[in-house]
Amino acid sequence: MIYDFTTKISRKNLGSLKWDLMYSQNPEVGN
Repeated sequence: MIYDFTTKISRKNLGSLKWDLMYSQNPEVGN
């Protein structure tokens, strides 16, 4: 299995409460 640690994956709208709360408080998180 090859792991890709360079591609950034957006966690927005994936059902994660932690990420949804962070995006609601600071939309630039993860960019």
